[in-house]
Amino acid sequence: MGPGRVADPEMVILDSETTGLDGYAVQIAVLSAAGGVLLDTLLHPQESIPVEATVIHGITDADVADAPVFTAIVDRLATVLRNKRVVVYNAAFDAAVLRRELERYAEWWGDWHPYWGKTTPGNPSTAGTTLSAAAGLCCSACTRWQTRARVPRSARR
Repeated sequence: MGPGRVADPEMVILDSETTGLDGYAVQIAVLSAAGGVLLDTLLHPQESIPVEATVIHGITDADVADAPVFTAIVDRLATVLRNKRVVVYNAAFDAAVLRRELERYAEWWGDWHPYWGKTTPGNPSTAGTTLSAAAGLCCSACTRWQTRARVPRSARR
């Protein structure tokens, strides 16, 4: 990181607390570069907080009993982070937390793997073909979504 990048007055700092290393968020906070609180909320993880996690962050099931679920704050979080340089102490951990939260409520989601980006004879992979495939999948998912009740992925069988 070059000089001046950390001193960006528009940057924000994000941190989360979770139910465990592979768990769900129980708190998300975002501060401005000047230290102002842009977002600081407890979250109901929709599962019990293990004692081992409570020992680390001090947040209990009772603390989050009336807290909103992640989807209730996701628009506010997106607004706070939009067009900002986001600084995170353990970025891989917090990114995984956010991904798990988003996946839990996604009707459909995909993740491109580098393996599938390789071309095969007679079947080139280009930006156009990739976008076309993605659009087809999304349209199919949207059609299915319109006929189903919106339920968290974890509740579906």
